[in-house]
Amino acid sequence: MNKKRVLILASVASMIEQFNIINIEILQSLGYEVYVACNFINGSNLSKERTEQFKSELIEKNVKYYQIDFARNPFCLLENLRAFRRVTTIFRTVKYDLLHCHAPVSSAIGRLVAKCFNVKAIYTAHGFHFYKGAPLLNWLIYLPLEWLLSFFTDCLITINQEDYAFAKKYLHAKKVEYIPGVGIDLDKFKYPRRSRSDMRKELQIPEKATVLLSVGELNKNKNHETALKAFAKINDNSLFYVICGHGPLAEHLRNLVHRLKVSDRVLFLGYRSDIVDIMKASDIYIHPSFREGLPVSLMEAMACGLPCLASKIRGNTDLIKGLGKNYLFAPNDVDALSKAITGLASSDEEQNLLKEENIKQIKSFDNATIIAFLHSFYNFTELNGSNND
Repeated sequence: MNKKRVLILASVASMIEQFNIINIEILQSLGYEVYVACNFINGSNLSKERTEQFKSELIEKNVKYYQIDFARNPFCLLENLRAFRRVTTIFRTVKYDLLHCHAPVSSAIGRLVAKCFNVKAIYTAHGFHFYKGAPLLNWLIYLPLEWLLSFFTDCLITINQEDYAFAKKYLHAKKVEYIPGVGIDLDKFKYPRRSRSDMRKELQIPEKATVLLSVGELNKNKNHETALKAFAKINDNSLFYVICGHGPLAEHLRNLVHRLKVSDRVLFLGYRSDIVDIMKASDIYIHPSFREGLPVSLMEAMACGLPCLASKIRGNTDLIKGLGKNYLFAPNDVDALSKAITGLASSDEEQNLLKEENIKQIKSFDNATIIAFLHSFYNFTELNGSNND
């Protein structure tokens, strides 16, 4: 009996590495031969070294991968036409039983090709680009695209309640499912590799300082600029701000820090593989994004027991409940965030309450919950196989 084959398609390598390892392992356990296609060269928030390491890990897992020059911008028509042709070639080369795609542009291409080859298509929306409060242009571009392609979607998976409600009411996928994110391994946050003291020594941060932390690509959407401006308004030399990640706004943000005259208390660490250690050495987590699906970095901060300050947007509000709601702020509200930092940094009692609440709340988003759903989902008879059967 021939093995069933599945292609996991995403715009960039980081989307496979961060969100699809569980998918790969479950599909392999169900007897699928797994293939991966994405852009390993451009657009990813992985370092070059980590990208090469990840390719080796895929080979060790017996996963074949393809390079596709996806452009994340839907207006890069020439690049995405080439990507369409490349995906078509891949489908001609191997007879797939199932496509599981991620990200708007790559999923649009993937679902169109899957329709041409009569292959069932699953699409995980990691946060629609149209959402409450989104720019009108986002609605004009992405809503018609998702509406049209929903007719070619056998199952649409959403990861937050706002997207799920919208998809159920307005889109036309054969099935719409909700799962609480991509899962988080709670055990790995219990025991850091290095102590809080050692980590602070490495970063040259005083032991008694209050450390703020953000993790995310240095791009416009992650909105580090608002957080930096809020931080700069606080005249407290015992406050330090650590930012992990790299991206196109790196130089702009460094220049901003210089102009704000807080260079001595802001650390840009770039891509890090020791995020747990850094979180355990920090005191408060800041997540100021304009748009999220269900943010993994915020989930990780909660799992580490960090009190969190987060923008009041879809995804963040799925995670932050109870007392934590008092620390949600409008993404552009520098003053509100500055006051929230000052208030939380000065109250050990409030930090401890939020720590306990976050650890309790995040348990409902753990790996076991997601794995159980995905295992039954992939094994569901209506999706287990292709339209070629």
